[in-house]
Amino acid sequence: MLIQGLRDGVYVPPRQNAGWRAEELSDEQLVHAPKVTKADGRIKWTQWTGDDIVRRVRVLGSVWTHAVNKKGDKKRLIFQDVETISSKDIGNHGAKVRVLEDTGVVLETPIWDQGDGSCAIRALDGSVIRVKKIKEEGKSQRDAIVGLRGYIADD
Repeated sequence: MLIQGLRDGVYVPPRQNAGWRAEELSDEQLVHAPKVTKADGRIKWTQWTGDDIVRRVRVLGSVWTHAVNKKGDKKRLIFQDVETISSKDIGNHGAKVRVLEDTGVVLETPIWDQGDGSCAIRALDGSVIRVKKIKEEGKSQRDAIVGLRGYIADD
């Protein structure tokens, strides 16, 4: 009975004809999607919203940015385990971290310690992302607030 069921294909859901949709293209040329590279994971602070950052982490596994530490050195920070949170979950005044755009412009981004090792970062559209893990260039993965401690700008 099992062998006959396999031969008959009863374990496969019935096929539905989706039809041929070439007419919808109306003589447009088909093109291949561009190759996804590591550069696609670099955060564009002046362009991406909080949802954009979370979506890219979900697709690529992580996103990254360059930041300037207290000594003035530029290091890569890889953000892992990111989610959007409500802006009600953060305070009014946060510390500032200096991040670099790919154009070389230095931006000061506010961050807030969430008390559980994670930190909240405000994105372009005013939304807030919560970063739980950060991997600093040359170091192992750590809690986000520990990884960002050396990058908090002195006012």
